[in-house]
Amino acid sequence: TLHGQPEARLWQGGAVFHQALLARLESGTMGASLTMRETAPGVHVSTRARVAGSANIEGPAWIGPGVIVADHAQILAGTIIEDAAYIYRQARVEGSWIGPETYVGAMTEITESIAWGNGLESMRYGSQIRVADTFLLSDLRPKWAFQRKGGHLARLFALLLLLGTVPQALFCMLKSIAGRRPVFRTRRVVLPELVNGQVVPVPATLGLLNGAGELFSRWPWLWQVICGRIRLVGNRPMSPGHAASLREECEQLWHDAPAGLFSLADAMKDGLDDPDAEAAHSACYAVGRSSRLDLRILARCLPDFLLPRVITDRWGAPQTPTATNPACQ
Repeated sequence: TLHGQPEARLWQGGAVFHQALLARLESGTMGASLTMRETAPGVHVSTRARVAGSANIEGPAWIGPGVIVADHAQILAGTIIEDAAYIYRQARVEGSWIGPETYVGAMTEITESIAWGNGLESMRYGSQIRVADTFLLSDLRPKWAFQRKGGHLARLFALLLLLGTVPQALFCMLKSIAGRRPVFRTRRVVLPELVNGQVVPVPATLGLLNGAGELFSRWPWLWQVICGRIRLVGNRPMSPGHAASLREECEQLWHDAPAGLFSLADAMKDGLDDPDAEAAHSACYAVGRSSRLDLRILARCLPDFLLPRVITDRWGAPQTPTATNPACQ
């Protein structure tokens, strides 16, 4: 429940949550912010929002920071628009809740619904659909997260790392040949990719180096980083079966960050034989992803990559038990 509203059981449905937020808006609690201004009775607009002069706004309404409301758009009573949403020309929103970084297209009408990314739920009937036409409704966040496949500096570093560890990789290959084992083995995975404006898991095959430690067995992935298919730091690629088993919203955050050679679970030395811990670390990374976090993960993983111990993950190489780190649980 929200403070002061014990009667509102928020998780009974989107309509209950929306009504609870409107009640707080009318009480003035939500408007008590340094960046919010009451521009008309019941109309709270952030000073960091951009609202066209020709837009029509009726209260009660909340327009958060970073929101763009274009020409002749109509924001009518009972509407809450979260941070960085984009309401395009002549769109009409009434009695609805627009999620953060959600694009509402030109002349699109949303009434008594929750629009979050490309998902749309009717608060009256409880029905849900996923809108395929990005001109009507789409998620702005995945385009930022997946459009750039790693910077040039990261790719250059991966190239130098690949060339610098060739002698070590050759030693592992010779050891496999001497032991009459295949030099490489393959792993079927799914990688999150941006397809038609939506993030979807795409099947792929990644090679692993036999006769190597846990992280150094991923040495062939450096070429995938150089080509831009995965990043140097990201979430660990999943098997198709594991991807199909993700049901909870927290688990599905795995797809909200690109796949990478090194992951937060690798840095914490956790999640190798515990899928729940691995999913928790992936969710933590997807939510708190930043350049600083990437550098911390890289600094922790590089020593184990360059000076590998003979252990491997649950995909099939020898393994020693690792302690569970509760940091993200």
